[in-house]
Amino acid sequence: MSRKLILVGAAITMAVSLVAVSTGTVGASSPLTSVSDTIICKDITGTITFSPKEDAKGYTNEAVKSTIKATVSGCTVSGSSAVAVGDGVVTGSLTGTKGTAKAPAGTCAGLVAKSATETGSLSISWDSIPSGIDPSDLTVASIAGGTTSKGYGFFKVPGSVKGTAIGSFRGSNKGASDTSTSQTVEKASTLAKTCETSGLSSIAITSESGVNAVSLG
Repeated sequence: MSRKLILVGAAITMAVSLVAVSTGTVGASSPLTSVSDTIICKDITGTITFSPKEDAKGYTNEAVKSTIKATVSGCTVSGSSAVAVGDGVVTGSLTGTKGTAKAPAGTCAGLVAKSATETGSLSISWDSIPSGIDPSDLTVASIAGGTTSKGYGFFKVPGSVKGTAIGSFRGSNKGASDTSTSQTVEKASTLAKTCETSGLSSIAITSESGVNAVSLG
């Protein structure tokens, strides 16, 4: 993930970030927006797919696009709307900086970089009672990441540059404190070896131990 393993959340605050540089997708209008509520989801499971794939050489005149598909669960809502959420489905894509001869994009060496410029949008659709609440849509301007103490790659959205939020669970600060954190299922060293030999078209992500996958509002 051209510094993507930094990703995601991958995804997923993608949850939803998941989460100003690009234009986000606005959810359909609903009488149950839960705009002022907050939500925390403990777990995330999903996949990040790279196009083109990450490899040893990278790309000198092309950017790598990361497409995120994930599910967040173990969610708790706080606020006045009395909405209960079972889980959420995260979708979206982020695009890195176009590579150059001096700094190719999509190299294996960039998988666990500490920070990266990744722009795009993430959306979480909620399975709720009552049903029909608006999704949480986030624009993303940056991601942060690295390696956990146990050797897994992790990524957090947003990075140093905050994004913007639309839809449910914006809390009192309109999504300014939204975050999403996840880690790779395989250790960073294993992913790096695969990347160097045959390239990486996708990685599986999960929750980082002891860290909430998504916090919105």
